[in-house]
Amino acid sequence: MKFLLLFILIFANCLWGQDDVLQALQSYARKELVNEAVLANYSDDIQRLKAKQKDYRTRIENLESAIKSREKIIADYPQNEKKFWQMVDTFALQKENKKITKCIQKTVETEGYRSVVANCGLLREKNLAISEKEQILKLLEAIYEPQDKLKADNRSERSRIDTYEKLINSDQAKINGLETSRDAGFQELYPYKAYLSGIEMLREEPSFLNCKRGMKSVDLEQEFVYSGASVKGPFWQLPRDNQDGVGSCFANAAKNLLVSVSQGEYNASFLDMALQYKDRNNTLSKDALDGGESCATLERIKRVGFCPQAFSPVESGKSNELFEGFFPEKVPSMYEQAELFALVADFIDARTQFSKNKQLEQYLAKNMKTVIADINKNDCLIFPLPFVGEEIVPEWKWKELFHLSEAKNKSPTVSKTFALKLLQMEKDFAPRKQEMFLAGKGPVDVFEAFWSQVVSELRPYGMENRKESLRDYYCNRLSEDVKKPKSHECLKESLDYLERWKKHDAQGGDLALCQFNGEDTNVLFSSLGKLLETLEEIGGKSSLMFNEKGELLASSDLMQLAVAPACLNPANRQQIDFEFYCERDPSFVKRAKELFPQKEKQDQFMRARIALNLLQGQAVGNSTCNTVGCHINTIVGMRFNERNGQCQYKIRESQTGTSDWHDESDIFENIKAFTEAGRVW
Repeated sequence: MKFLLLFILIFANCLWGQDDVLQALQSYARKELVNEAVLANYSDDIQRLKAKQKDYRTRIENLESAIKSREKIIADYPQNEKKFWQMVDTFALQKENKKITKCIQKTVETEGYRSVVANCGLLREKNLAISEKEQILKLLEAIYEPQDKLKADNRSERSRIDTYEKLINSDQAKINGLETSRDAGFQELYPYKAYLSGIEMLREEPSFLNCKRGMKSVDLEQEFVYSGASVKGPFWQLPRDNQDGVGSCFANAAKNLLVSVSQGEYNASFLDMALQYKDRNNTLSKDALDGGESCATLERIKRVGFCPQAFSPVESGKSNELFEGFFPEKVPSMYEQAELFALVADFIDARTQFSKNKQLEQYLAKNMKTVIADINKNDCLIFPLPFVGEEIVPEWKWKELFHLSEAKNKSPTVSKTFALKLLQMEKDFAPRKQEMFLAGKGPVDVFEAFWSQVVSELRPYGMENRKESLRDYYCNRLSEDVKKPKSHECLKESLDYLERWKKHDAQGGDLALCQFNGEDTNVLFSSLGKLLETLEEIGGKSSLMFNEKGELLASSDLMQLAVAPACLNPANRQQIDFEFYCERDPSFVKRAKELFPQKEKQDQFMRARIALNLLQGQAVGNSTCNTVGCHINTIVGMRFNERNGQCQYKIRESQTGTSDWHDESDIFENIKAFTEAGRVW
């Protein structure tokens, strides 16, 4: 009997412990959740305000109709008044009508046209034919009200229209506020309902919460999420992404979340998703497709649609037969494509400097095709400029040498200040460097002249002995320019071309470039030269960079030529035909520690968060950060590993294009945020 009671107590304690965690998870999910009754009130209030707006608009339509009628009467008034008096004059020619004619004249003079019929008995007049009476009455109706009164009435009713329009706008502001509150409430309610559904599943299958021996393995990459489940695995037979260091992990995670919420139906190009995010945030020129936020990416895709992965050959591994971009003959490696992304981003960045001036931007768009044609047909137009286009000592090299120097304070701030000072000295030396190369001098001569100017800055740190290594480093980088027989002549020709381009517009007139220094143009031509050189190597066509008018494509379209050119065709974009939510939660790990002092409970709390998503076929974004930067991958599975006795999670990793099982302890130690998405049914 004692053993039975002990077993019951232990079993009850286990159930209470599980329910404790699930209740905490339910409370956490609820947060400041509005209830459904409040959401219903929002909807009722919105409908009431919209009904008021409809009534106001009906009144405005009636008033506008009345105003329009008066405006016609006012416009025709002089003509109708003239016709009326012509009839009266004709009528007065008959002797027997003199009395009624005088009545009309006196009445109009004293009381206006409105009293003519009543005072003068026009309808009873025997000498007037019925047709004449009808014509006079029609004319009197047209001039019944004085013009001044008609105009005053119109002014008054326009004022009433203004009032109604203000009321409509005021109610619209209220509607917008209510809709925002309602939508925010639904955004909270949808994930909360998903949590409730998942929590019930965990109550029915507590082994997933405890993750012990006997627990079924959950895997979203299998046909069903676990053995015996009715929920299908959204990643079943779906190829894994491999972004290979492009920096698009945020878009890979967003793509995986979209796969989940579409139940495996939507397999989007992650590179296109990254491009759409970057284009929306105007960061294409800064870091190509590197870095972003998954939920913001999905919000963007909601608006513009997604491009199926089949249109991005490097992602699907298929040959490029659909649409020609910068890679027409082969499917590149992701590394090769990433290099092209960087080159296009550099060109976009250089181009952006010219967008500050509308005249310059238009000039660039119209004339860049001619520039590219000139460069392609003239081997002596070389950009970056031979010799002068190469830094003598780059910033990173100065920082490296400073770190190895005898300086007492080697903090990053001091190191950067030192490097920037030396870079400025090199910038000041640039005109002399150019003159020396134009005069036929070699890299050694230029380096010696530069060294004589900077050595005094290096002595305090014991860096004067770095001369030979820096000279060799510089000369090695210029070895290709030295080998070319016409490098000095080509430098002069390229410089002359730059000067001509800077000084003349398409019509031959002077182009005001006072707010731009020559460095902006040099950077533009340098980035263009590198891009054209790479296109030549891979067999790409620079002609694709222009529209049918011969103007340079928009920056996002240029990048799309390197990403997935078929996605430039709007017909190839697919709209998402359902609603879904996405939420990134960086506070969950901290909350687990606040709620539960025991490590076991903390793990259960976080495990439950992952499990309730996986059991419903939803992947979970797993964000981590270290000294190098932040990264996000996707959790698509959960199991108990009997060999090491650990709960494990399956990570779909875009960096390597693989899916592997990782111990829970490693995941929970490094996780910084969960990202979830769910469908709105």
